[in-house]
Amino acid sequence: DEVVIVSLFVDQTKEVNEAKSLVLQATVDPDTDLANRYAFDQAFKGYLDEKVSFCLLEFNDDLKHIYGIEPMSKFFKEFAQVTKKHFQEGTTYRFDFNQLVVVLPYNDIRSVTKAVKQYFRMLEKYQSKVLTYESFQTAMGVLRYPVVTVERNREKLLRFFDIALEKAKRNKEDHVAYFVFRDYEDELFEQQVIDYLNQAIEEEDIGLVFNQMIDMKNNVVWQYESELILTNLVIDARYLLKIAEKRNRLVALERFHIKQVCEFLVSLEKATE
Repeated sequence: DEVVIVSLFVDQTKEVNEAKSLVLQATVDPDTDLANRYAFDQAFKGYLDEKVSFCLLEFNDDLKHIYGIEPMSKFFKEFAQVTKKHFQEGTTYRFDFNQLVVVLPYNDIRSVTKAVKQYFRMLEKYQSKVLTYESFQTAMGVLRYPVVTVERNREKLLRFFDIALEKAKRNKEDHVAYFVFRDYEDELFEQQVIDYLNQAIEEEDIGLVFNQMIDMKNNVVWQYESELILTNLVIDARYLLKIAEKRNRLVALERFHIKQVCEFLVSLEKATE
């Protein structure tokens, strides 16, 4: 009639606390106290099964040479915390040295646009406690998933993020851009043009076209305008310049242009005496 229960208890508090500490070290950025890139990578696949919007933000740290590294680090931490506090519905990660990713749990255009506009209005009004006389400057690229793409390849989607962000940085009005798949197609084409242009400059395989500038009143050709053309690629010269400027190759292209014109004029003078 007597029941004896014998139990053995092992105190695992230390091991559990150590495991929690290691998880925090692996998934939390020590500078901003945000979830880090590793945590984002771990959660990424799960986000692709939901309706979400990825917002990639790049913090402008051009003031570093004025205030120094330590104050700017504190300034960025303040920016990160302000961003996390504003997007309470979403999750904010530190993505790179001066970049954050905010994942919003919705993808309809009205809700996303409203949230983004409210965020930038908040930044305009916010007064920093670290650098009192400075305001946060940032650009944001937005990808609504799976509205604009159903791509599941992680590396490709990260490239879409970058394309949207670069597009936002060129947007001088509100520094926001929404990714559309046409941006990716344009990116591929422009990259092909730049690759071909670099090779053409190296091999000096670019043609020159001269257009007459005519004084209609006196019926006199008073000057010529020169244009560069890629001999094996049909592309407008103005568009070529636009792509070169966008890809930071304009200076190299213009130098090559001037050199080619000068060499042509030397040849012309020798041939015609």
